[in-house]
Amino acid sequence: MVGTLAPGKAADFVVLSDNPHEVEFEQIPRITARQTWFAGTGVFSVAAQIPSATAHA
Repeated sequence: MVGTLAPGKAADFVVLSDNPHEVEFEQIPRITARQTWFAGTGVFSVAAQIPSATAHA
């Protein structure tokens, strides 16, 4: 599904540790999620090591 990013819109996306289009094919399985966002709210951050409290608010 294709969407748009614009002020005021909520987005679902993942921030990856590497760009899968720029690493060697063999390195793709080593890519990890650094952040996960759902409906414009951060629900996971590897820096926090646990899902954010806002995910359950």
